[in-house]
Amino acid sequence: MNFNTNDLIEPIEDVIQILKSRVEKEPEPVLLTLLSRYQQAKSVIEKNEKITKINIYGGTIAYLDTFSDYSNPLLAKMAKVEEKLKKYEPK
Repeated sequence: MNFNTNDLIEPIEDVIQILKSRVEKEPEPVLLTLLSRYQQAKSVIEKNEKITKINIYGGTIAYLDTFSDYSNPLLAKMAKVEEKLKKYEPK
């Protein structure tokens, strides 16, 4: 499936930048995992690989299980990426 790369890359990059900043201050394993998964998602999209290789779903729950920071804008950005990716999932 062809991705609209601008539709996906920009919000993924936003999440990656926020996670990188957080990891520098607080290298929690869940943040490192989320960062790795979003970087991998970006790579899949840039290489136009199968969407099934992207594994970011559940990241907001994992974040909240660790931090309970419900008002963090990062959560909204992560949810936005997940929502956009669903448009490209096979039916």
